[in-house]
Amino acid sequence: AMIPFSVTFGLLNSVAYVSALSLWALVSGHWSAWQAARVEVTQQTEADEREQNPVEKRVVEQLVHDTQIERATNGPIGRSVSAPDDTMWRDLVDRLDRIESAIRLEA
Repeated sequence: AMIPFSVTFGLLNSVAYVSALSLWALVSGHWSAWQAARVEVTQQTEADEREQNPVEKRVVEQLVHDTQIERATNGPIGRSVSAPDDTMWRDLVDRLDRIESAIRLEA
């Protein structure tokens, strides 16, 4: 933006103006590089934090903390569900057969 202004008003012939413009370019360039370095440091810090404390791990820890697991004392048939036996499967098959028969009667 300053170059067309400088050419139009003939300020490029002024040594003081060109020196000030060069100094401003140097300062703004260094300031921009410094800002970019600050952003990179912040991004690296956040990446290190994510690596040491990943979101997945925090989610699992929170789920484990919030979940209560208790052993079931009665299953759907009224017996312990920890060790299914043959009678349990037969009862289940009988129930499914009755449901199937009821559906056929309705249809």
